[in-house]
Amino acid sequence: MWTVRVLVLVVCGLLAACGPKPEATDAPVMPLLFNAADIQKQDKLLILIPGSMTPLGIFDPVVEWRSKGYAFAAYRFPGMDGRPLDGPLDIATAAQTIVKLAERFPDKQIKLLGFSTGAPIAMLAAKQIGPRAQVAGMSSAVEFGGGAQTALRGVDDILVAAARAQSVNTRKVWENYFPVLLFGRAGARSPERADDIARITSRPKKIVVEPSFNIFKAHTMALVGWQMPEGFTLPPEQVHLYAGTADTVFRPRQVRRFAKSIGGAPITFYPGLGHLLYVAEPRVFDDILAFFEQG
Repeated sequence: MWTVRVLVLVVCGLLAACGPKPEATDAPVMPLLFNAADIQKQDKLLILIPGSMTPLGIFDPVVEWRSKGYAFAAYRFPGMDGRPLDGPLDIATAAQTIVKLAERFPDKQIKLLGFSTGAPIAMLAAKQIGPRAQVAGMSSAVEFGGGAQTALRGVDDILVAAARAQSVNTRKVWENYFPVLLFGRAGARSPERADDIARITSRPKKIVVEPSFNIFKAHTMALVGWQMPEGFTLPPEQVHLYAGTADTVFRPRQVRRFAKSIGGAPITFYPGLGHLLYVAEPRVFDDILAFFEQG
């Protein structure tokens, strides 16, 4: 047990030493981006909530939904998308911020699309907003952030990536770990996935931020010890989860258990795909749109 703890501290220390460190600021800033006039013109308000170390650009494919009556709002995590690193993420506070926005537009259908940590935020907000809200949770985080199992898998994957890179340089380690987030452990080493990995990693636009220690801590600590409120449920028609069967961050078994605990939320699984569904299988957005359009 002590060996594991030492390895965790070593990995975190190396990443902290090698990575850039954004400065914290006390200046308050509105976490939500939206255009009130545009929302008034549309029938539906789609609120986008990314995950840890994930830029809002992951949601670019939904822009074309505007032609189907959608206006957009986006929640920015601390240190991301122009929001300063003004403190750690708080899941309940983030959800309440979104609820207040929805209350400004009581005549709109509210659709919430959350990725990873963003999914629980969306669920908490939907519960308060009521039946006019629907949630799509992509690669949803689970209670306690998956606990020790998720933490140990993450440490193991990072150590393997460092060994393959033969370096503790953050960028080199990240380049070796990123394929695991796309296609899981087996897929990351599969020759059949080599072309897909090369195609995705060669894209000029960032789809995940290379983790700095300060941002990593500000985002991920929100899940440590986190639980849904006692008795929390959402009707199955109000929430749908989307997950990869090769996700090493939140494993299918954990996702199934979480879905059951919140009222039996239906899950669409994508075989052989990892945590970053939005880039490994862009058609997930088509499936999410179909769910929203049924509501």
